[in-house]
Amino acid sequence: MSPDPVRWSALMPDARLVSALDQADAVQSYEWCNANGKVDDKRNWSNRFADACAYLAAPIVRQGLGSLGAPSDLVVLPTTGGTAEPPVLLGEGSRKRIDVAVVHRLGGLRIDLSFKGLNFRDKKGDHYDKNLTGRTYELEDELRQVRRLQPSAFVFALYWMPLLGATDKTSGESSFARTLMHLRARVHRGAPGTARDPGRLDGAGVALYAPDETPIPGGETVARGALRCADVHVDPPRRGRPRIELTGSLDELIHDWVRVYLEGVGAAAPDWAEAEPELPE
Repeated sequence: MSPDPVRWSALMPDARLVSALDQADAVQSYEWCNANGKVDDKRNWSNRFADACAYLAAPIVRQGLGSLGAPSDLVVLPTTGGTAEPPVLLGEGSRKRIDVAVVHRLGGLRIDLSFKGLNFRDKKGDHYDKNLTGRTYELEDELRQVRRLQPSAFVFALYWMPLLGATDKTSGESSFARTLMHLRARVHRGAPGTARDPGRLDGAGVALYAPDETPIPGGETVARGALRCADVHVDPPRRGRPRIELTGSLDELIHDWVRVYLEGVGAAAPDWAEAEPELPE
């Protein structure tokens, strides 16, 4: 008999995410913003959280590049130190702040990892995807700018959403399901290395996380800092939390995207084919 599947309530907190949440909570806590905060309070919390998550994710990108044999002349920003990184130079005098950027010392931007937050419920609709269209307008504007000035760069998007976004509706798609399918429609459909549609992303996903201790039906509780990621290529439940085995860690998702980049630029070692044998003279 196979073992019982892991449940969300059994997940241990990701210590790195707990640290990011602590940084976001340092001015006003998520719990306070969620219950009493105005739009500006929630926006400021989300900005602090996004900055902290960028510092969380950058070492994962570095580790992925190193373990997969990427060239050593790639620099991952932000670096450690906790201060805001300067905007990345894209060309033609244009600079843009990118959440996590992989930059070649001479050739410019190689990977753009963009974070978008859907961190708070809409007070009227009581769901998390009210600002989905707005966040995507921002993402598409970033994509157009990067594609125009750095057409060889790979662009990936990760939308961050509290776990309750998977159970926030009683009909139709949950905010989580709608967001995942919304992103799937904007991702390149070809195999790595094939010609890419400049209007599409190279990969995307949704990070479901517990911003505080989160009660769920059945008397269970999900620990603050629990985190799992869903890639857009995995079908979500229409409503409800995705099964753990259909999700991955943040490290797994980011390393998959680094692999997409390396395969797309031909850095991965090929499986050499055999040549046609020569006829005997």
